[in-house]
Amino acid sequence: FLESTLYETGAVERTVQRLITTGHCYEQDGALWLRTTDFDDDKDRVMRKREGGYTYFLPDVAYHLNKWQRGFVRVINEQGADHHSTVTRVRAGLQALEQDIPKGWPEYVLHQMVTVMRQGVEVKLSKRAGSYVTLRDLIDEVGRDATRYFLVARAPNSQLIFDIDLALSQNNDNPVYYIQYAYARTCSVLRKLVAQGWEWQVEDAVQHLDQLREEHEKSLLRRL
Repeated sequence: FLESTLYETGAVERTVQRLITTGHCYEQDGALWLRTTDFDDDKDRVMRKREGGYTYFLPDVAYHLNKWQRGFVRVINEQGADHHSTVTRVRAGLQALEQDIPKGWPEYVLHQMVTVMRQGVEVKLSKRAGSYVTLRDLIDEVGRDATRYFLVARAPNSQLIFDIDLALSQNNDNPVYYIQYAYARTCSVLRKLVAQGWEWQVEDAVQHLDQLREEHEKSLLRRL
């Protein structure tokens, strides 16, 4: 749902009142602070600014409280590495609510920014100018298989260059094309088995692994 509904339904204000009730808040310099240092943060954080209005991590706390109350025992947040500072704050806020939420909940996967290349030139992105490439844009252009492969081929915390031209190429330079080609060949072999009246069962194959004698076969088997 939209973040605005957290304000419209009073969820943010109820969260603030709960944090005040549990005794983890204090006022200083005209602002309302959350004593996040009680929960392993390096310093306390402002919840309500001096001029009014809440800081951005507070609706995150309200949202995750809602998530917990709806029965989500495991939650994994995927967000950019530039938002790493919110991890400790949100978790501290949830612990301060004293709602029996496990320490370390929710889980986070932080991704480095993805560099998108086209014809050897970086596609310039600017969130402020509204010029950015969405996941849907990539899927529409290169397909689901290529998008999935290139995004999971590297660890989330490592830099990724998404080369659109490579993802669209139909040769062995493109690992996705190579995998799809191998899959197509395998399907062809299985079709020919059926056409010749033969059957293939996994159990039978496992019993004859001793037939894999070549080193490249053994190497592939070890990797699998």
